[in-house]
Amino acid sequence: MNENKLVAAEFFIDSEPGVGLGQAFNILKDTMSQFSGDIVLPTLQPGIHTLNIRTKDSIGVWSHVEQRNFYCNSSDVKCFHDCSC
Repeated sequence: MNENKLVAAEFFIDSEPGVGLGQAFNILKDTMSQFSGDIVLPTLQPGIHTLNIRTKDSIGVWSHVEQRNFYCNSSDVKCFHDCSC
């Protein structure tokens, strides 16, 4: 069975911008069953937020969105979230 290779990845916070319109980030391997790494998030208001991640394969198909909630406690700092998705 041939496995499609990943060619793009994106994330967005809280609201859906549209497929392919999120913030792009680098993927280290062309295939992955799990992502682990740091994503630098924009400055956010204090409160609960949702980190959304999706990937695109070599035939142009985007994955479903993987979501993780996180809490940001201050608007004066950038929030970081270590996500194993």
